Amino acid sequence: MFPLNIIFHVWAMIAGLLQPVQPTDPQPFNAKNAVLLEQFSSQSSLLACDCSITQSGNTYPISALLGNETPAAFYSYGNPIVSSANTGLELTEGLVIFLYEDMNTGIISLFLIADIGGDATGGSLEFEVNCLPQTAFVSVEDDPGEFFGAPPLITGDWTWAACCTDGGVIEDIGCNNTINLDLLVSAGIDSIVWLTGDINNPDQILLSMTGESITISCGTGGICCPVGLDTEVVVVDATCPDTPNGSIDLTPQDGYPGYTYFWSDGSTAEDLQNLYSGIYSVTITDSQGCTEELAITVGTSPGDPLAESASITLCSENMMALFNLTSLNETINLGTGFSVLWFQNENLTGPIINPSGYFTSSSVVYAVVDNGFCTSEPVPVVLTVIQSPIGTTATINLCEETNGMATFDLTTVDQEVSDGVGTVSWYQDDLLTSL
Repeated sequence: MFPLNIIFHVWAMIAGLLQPVQPTDPQPFNAKNAVLLEQFSSQSSLLACDCSITQSGNTYPISALLGNETPAAFYSYGNPIVSSANTGLELTEGLVIFLYEDMNTGIISLFLIADIGGDATGGSLEFEVNCLPQTAFVSVEDDPGEFFGAPPLITGDWTWAACCTDGGVIEDIGCNNTINLDLLVSAGIDSIVWLTGDINNPDQILLSMTGESITISCGTGGICCPVGLDTEVVVVDATCPDTPNGSIDLTPQDGYPGYTYFWSDGSTAEDLQNLYSGIYSVTITDSQGCTEELAITVGTSPGDPLAESASITLCSENMMALFNLTSLNETINLGTGFSVLWFQNENLTGPIINPSGYFTSSSVVYAVVDNGFCTSEPVPVVLTVIQSPIGTTATINLCEETNGMATFDLTTVDQEVSDGVGTVSWYQDDLLTSL
């Protein structure tokens, strides 16, 4: 491997030789310098990959870590720590990401390594790498079957134990592409670090853990749209179907800021307020022209309560009766304990102020259930007054049988007492003490 500091040193000497200034301490161009210059010239084309990474609108210049072995050899899976990467760049509970250039071939690879072997913590991770060139392929994976797909989209679903790392290498991604890396879900990871610079002492760029994708741009690779803009959606349901107090709040996390919005109702605002329940569609476009389409449902909560119809039947001699409507509350609100409101008419006019003592003839009144936010549809309550029969006084005269006593057949006057309507029951007194 050609040391990077020597390359810069030789370049400085070469540049110095080209400048029309007299060096204070000129060095002879000896055979050793000639060898270094030849090595640099043969490798200079491999070192011209200028890249940057962008996340949440923040852009950082990066370079590939330069090595003189294959990506698989540098990854060094299982040696010396088993079931782990052994690059020497691993971080405890950290996700390490970097580009690696094999100086022997000029091939650029993307490394992703989660955690460090033997730190007694495990974890899991899901990610997507999009806009990969057709040359890209997975050359290293900690565990078989944890990478899926093929260019332009490769995904990963990793799980690792406390003993080990998880990770892999996507090789031959080229140096004139724009690639999007989206970390979807993670556990057991408390930092995301991008490494750049000297492979023996790389600089660390601490990236956000809040879900924004990372765009890797090399050369003039153009635009890479993420699989989606990973928009966070917060919905507040409308309290009732006929109440416009729902809302939708959008926060795109991927793509490039400068988002525009076009809603199915024609609105171009980022967020919507005062919504009825229903489905609202939106197209989100970032500043690069990448789009995401969403269909968002605003529900109702708690919504209209249920109500059950009921009836009461009372008897009265004059066809009027005093009804206690509140005795039906638990039937009408289905035992929910919600309030029941009473009205004389289906259009909810004529409120019944004293439902526990409602004096009326046969009629229909209406009840609605109120849960504190919404009211139910009105349900009918049938009030029926049945005419009470009126008994007629009757007399039976018998002669004494013995000691002033006689046997009376009361049923002989049933017809007279009832006037031919209904059944007659007999009692000893007006307290209805049974015979």
